[in-house]
Amino acid sequence: MTPRPIFVVGLQKSGTTLMARLLKETGLVGAPWRGEGDEFWGNTPAFAPAGNPAGVVYQRSGGRRGHEIDAGEADDEVRALLTSRLDGLELGDEAWIVNKNPYNVLRIPWLRALFPEAIIVAMIRHPVANVFSLLKKHAQRPGHSLSPEEGWWGVKPADWDRHIDQPIAERCAWQWSEVNHVLDRDRRFADAIVPYATLCDQPTAVVASVLGTSLTAAFPVLACLDDEFRRGGSLRSKNWAPLSATAPERDVRRAADFDALDEGTIAAIERICHETVAGFPELAARVDR
Repeated sequence: MTPRPIFVVGLQKSGTTLMARLLKETGLVGAPWRGEGDEFWGNTPAFAPAGNPAGVVYQRSGGRRGHEIDAGEADDEVRALLTSRLDGLELGDEAWIVNKNPYNVLRIPWLRALFPEAIIVAMIRHPVANVFSLLKKHAQRPGHSLSPEEGWWGVKPADWDRHIDQPIAERCAWQWSEVNHVLDRDRRFADAIVPYATLCDQPTAVVASVLGTSLTAAFPVLACLDDEFRRGGSLRSKNWAPLSATAPERDVRRAADFDALDEGTIAAIERICHETVAGFPELAARVDR
């Protein structure tokens, strides 16, 4: 029996890696894709893909549509291509397999049309905290991650480049707002929208809900770093740390090598993201401020 796909989507630094990692930690979910499955989806090369099928759609519009793909692109040829690639994966005996790919947050109707049986989980994070983490990607040292391309890093909404001349924090705020506006528009195609803070506070309950089953072991409450924008933070992602060691981070803070945001920047981010935030009652959950 073919395992059921779980697609974890969401803007980068919104908790997508953590969600996929927790799913795999249950022992019930396999991860047969290499990395984020960019070759599977055609997201190569990074940022401005040209691979088939996703990159072909990107190039068709000259990048003007960003990484967005609608259900109309889910034709029989694309379905056959991805089905054949799925059949070619090395699968175990798990009931589910998980793929985490941030670009797919702009392709949820396409995913649903191609894989109607899939579980689609979208991550959402408070905009100021998410933008703070995105800003780190613009400051990473060479050799530590992909550098921004044309002043942009990560998921591209339609007409993304009209914000390039703005300050980086405002650019990232517009990225958050426009990407998550599409998520709000397409939420009916997703099975769950999970706030990052809720996943940190209730990891066992959230993962059990996604899988529709009880878990034999509980996860620890995880450190929610949504307060870093107030106190500064580490350029190093917490994704490297063992899950069992994350809870003590509430008390033992890592060295801060990335400065906190000033009040003017925080206000600008909140102003840009205000209307999109209003569409997400899920974000009524606390944010550490």
